[in-house]
Amino acid sequence: SHWAPINVGAITNQGRYTSYSSFGASLFCTAPGGEQKEGFYRQIGVDPIGLDFGYSADADDRLPGDADGKYSLATGTSFTAPTVAGVAALALSVQPRLDARWLKHVIARTSRQVNESSTE
Repeated sequence: SHWAPINVGAITNQGRYTSYSSFGASLFCTAPGGEQKEGFYRQIGVDPIGLDFGYSADADDRLPGDADGKYSLATGTSFTAPTVAGVAALALSVQPRLDARWLKHVIARTSRQVNESSTE
């Protein structure tokens, strides 16, 4: 394993860990991941081969006006890791010489703290 991983958890739009996320000291940060429960948002995902053949064939997940079913509402850590990777890429585009330690420092200093007791 790499010596400087960025372990990412998933949170809801209310800043609580999702039902499927890891939580606690093993996480470095969190990012929006969505939740299936009523009243919580989900992310818009891209399924290039379409909902009829891709990861979700649920008609309720289709977005209005998307006749091909190439976009859907979904949840998961598959959305959190790319969000944090995007933040890292933006930081590196401004300061390409950042090493892993400083990159993690930038992410930590520009993040909001999530209530650790919010595991619901």
